[in-house]
Amino acid sequence: MTRTPASRPTARVPQALAPEPGVLPAVATAVHQASETLAQIAAADRSQIRAAAEAGRLLVPTRTLPGRFDIPHHFAPAPRARVKRLARRLPRRRNPSTQATAAVARIAADMRAPSHILTLARAVIRGDSELTANSERVG
Repeated sequence: MTRTPASRPTARVPQALAPEPGVLPAVATAVHQASETLAQIAAADRSQIRAAAEAGRLLVPTRTLPGRFDIPHHFAPAPRARVKRLARRLPRRRNPSTQATAAVARIAADMRAPSHILTLARAVIRGDSELTANSERVG
């Protein structure tokens, strides 16, 4: 079946994703890696937005600026007030992406899915001795 931007994916029943219990670790690994990727992209985006704001490199269309701004270009540096509003709206550390990744990571670790090594690597980096000690006992 050819996919186009206008076509909608068809929903599949859960049994079609994992027709037998042996494939559950592979499914958990795929979901874990995808959620980890999305969380990392979100973190990189936040970091880039903050760096651009600090460097005065966030631009806005001039037509969105108040009339007192007389700028003969299509884009201009964002006013300080707008940058501050944006910065307040950016999640700090725990956002939905990282929360979802943590939940999937716990499932992957519980079932010893191949991706559980991601969870162990993160625990080592954070210095989470409880998680690494539990892993050594189980593994």
